Amino acid sequence: LAGDPDWFEAWNNLGSRRLQMGRYAESEEAFRRAAAIDANNAMVQSNLGLALLFVRDAAGAEEAARKSLLVEPGSDRAKYVAGMALLQQNKRAEEALEWLREAAKAMPRALLATAEWNCRHNDFAGCETDLRAFLKTPRGPNHEAAEKWLSEVRKVRNTEER
Repeated sequence: LAGDPDWFEAWNNLGSRRLQMGRYAESEEAFRRAAAIDANNAMVQSNLGLALLFVRDAAGAEEAARKSLLVEPGSDRAKYVAGMALLQQNKRAEEALEWLREAAKAMPRALLATAEWNCRHNDFAGCETDLRAFLKTPRGPNHEAAEKWLSEVRKVRNTEER
């Protein structure tokens, strides 16, 4: 980057590496540099949106995700970011949930977000459905917690049915 500060891919890669390392504010900075070079790149806009979710700028994340979706309407990553950003802002829940369900095909953790929303709104059947769907995906770091959560949801549902 010192030799070519306008190297878009390098800024995007640096942002991605920083995101993986949990250096969210620094990843945001790198993605903003990449976006300044190519504002119409769907990938960098969704990456920027993801970084903004981590730094708790849901409005900025929504804006970046919408820019990404204008360029690439089928982007599961942008749909995930947009859905999460809307839920974090407590607005347009139906739109958010629709985007998250669409994104779940490629990003199963979106199902955890929809499950949480359902539980918070006392839709325990919906929560259970989303958790079961998540648990059918390839096992990852969130599966153990999802199994425990599902057990608790089942207890609540059994209590309600009595």
